[in-house]
Formats: sequence, structure tokens, C-alpha cells
Amino acid sequence: MTRLTLVRHGHAEPESDAGDFARKLDARGRAEARHCGERLHALHYRPGVVLTSPAARTHRTALELLTALELPEASLQLEPRLYLADRRSLREIVATTDTSIGHLLIVGHNPGLSDFAAELCDEPIEALVTGAFCSLQFEATAWRDVVHATARQRHQESPSARRT
Repeated sequence: MTRLTLVRHGHAEPESDAGDFARKLDARGRAEARHCGERLHALHYRPGVVLTSPAARTHRTALELLTALELPEASLQLEPRLYLADRRSLREIVATTDTSIGHLLIVGHNPGLSDFAAELCDEPIEALVTGAFCSLQFEATAWRDVVHATARQRHQESPSARRT
């Protein structure tokens, strides 16, 4: 069994002169990232590797997740191709993941992340809002097979659902 967890970064501050790439998490986004990590920890979704877009908001979200999941910083890998990646790029990244990794967590951006999650499910899913995650389990063990498979199990949560 292989598990892929897709996390959309937390809510970010508005774009400034520094540009989109430099946008940081605001207070709400930091809380969303922290709560997302706590929820993943409670569900025992412990990834072997965390891939993140190097944008400020995704990187900070990933660091919050590492803390909540009690993972070493060595588990985190910056993946430049994840910045605003579309579903095709995400598919390529996942397909080349080492088979020794049983659970891969990706922190990224919409619309690509939501599109990719929907592509891997056999039923409609809600778009990932900031701080949301979708964790998918597959029978395939090779990542190159996962990207052409349909998820056997899906668990999706958004921050608003976790507050109720």
C-alpha cells in the first residue's frame, strides 16, 4: 500500500512588491498549517518524505507540519517544480518518487493540487481550501503506477470542518 497526502498551504498575506513567490503565511495561515499537522498526526499519517514548493507560504506550511508530525527537518525536500505546478507536473514528480517511500506528503498550490487529487479519485472531491488536505491510499506500491491508479481510500479535511 502507498499513501499520498496533498496539503494546500495555509492562508497567505496579500501580494506585495516582493511578488507572489515571497508571500508569507498570515496569522490565520500559520494556525491552519499547525492544525493541519496536528490532525495528520492524530490520524497517524506519518510521511517518509515531505516535498514542498519553495515559495515562502508553502515552505512555512511544511515546517509547521514537520513540527506537528514530529519529523526531522531532513524529511523535508524543496522541490522547485512544485511552485504553481499543474496536475501534469505533479504526476511527473510523484511518478519519480523512490519506491522505498511508502507515504509521500506534498505541500503545494491550487488549482494544480486540487485538480491532481480529483484526477486520482473515482468520485468528485471538493477543491482544497487553504490549510486543507487530501490523503489517498493506493494498492499500487510503485509511484509510477500510483499516478495512473484510482485511490482505494480517500480522507479529506478542511480547516472549517476541523473547527466543528
